[in-house]
Amino acid sequence: MVSAFGATENPTSQDPSAVATKLAAFVNANNLDGVDIDYEDNAAMEAGKAETWLITFTKTLRSLLPNHIITHAPQAPYFKKEHYSQGEYITVNQQVGNLIDFYNVQFYNQGDTQYNTYTELFSKATGTFSGTSVSEIINRGIPSQKIVVGKPATQGDASNTGLVSASELGNWCAQAFTQYGWYAGVFFWQFRSDKDGALIKSATASLATKIQSGLPVINTTTPT
Repeated sequence: MVSAFGATENPTSQDPSAVATKLAAFVNANNLDGVDIDYEDNAAMEAGKAETWLITFTKTLRSLLPNHIITHAPQAPYFKKEHYSQGEYITVNQQVGNLIDFYNVQFYNQGDTQYNTYTELFSKATGTFSGTSVSEIINRGIPSQKIVVGKPATQGDASNTGLVSASELGNWCAQAFTQYGWYAGVFFWQFRSDKDGALIKSATASLATKIQSGLPVINTTTPT
C-alpha cells in the first residue's frame, strides 16, 4: 500500500477528482494493494472546506479502485463533530463511510487530550478534544470494527503526547474487547521503529487470543 498526503501537505487547494485520479493511476501502475489517506489539512478543516473535498475525493478514488483497500488515517479529534462547522469525519463517514475499509485513527500528538490511560483511550477522553476515545467515537456512529488504534512506536515518533508501552497497550486492547466488543486492531507510527515487529506483536497478542476464543456480542448505541 501507499500512504498519501500527511501533516505537511495541503491537498485541498487542488481539484479532488484530479488528485484521486492521479493517485489511483499510481496505485495501479505500481501494482499496489491500496492506499491510506493521511489527510491532515487542518486549515481546511477549521474553515469547513475539508468535508466536501474528502467526500468527492473518496468517491472518485473508490470508483477507480473498486477492488483495492482504501483506508483513512484521521487524527482522533477529527471525530469531534461539534469542534468543526461541517462535522468533519462524522460527516465524511455518513456520506462515504461505506467506501472506506477502516480508519487508522491517530491517538497521539493532541496536546492535553493525551489518550495515555485505558480510560482516556477507550472510555472517556478529556481535555480539548474530549469525547473522542474509542467508545465515544463508536457512539458517534463510527463502526467499531473500523476504528484501528494508532500509537507512536517510540518517544521519538511522537512530537508531544500519546506514547504508551506496547505491553500496556496490549492489555488495554484485550480489556476493550471484553468491555466494548472492539477488536479492529492496532498500528504504530512508524514502521522503521519496529522493523522486527516486536512492538506490534506485543500490542496485539492478547487481543488475538481473545478473538480466537470467539467474538463478543457488540452493544450498539445511538450516535450522538
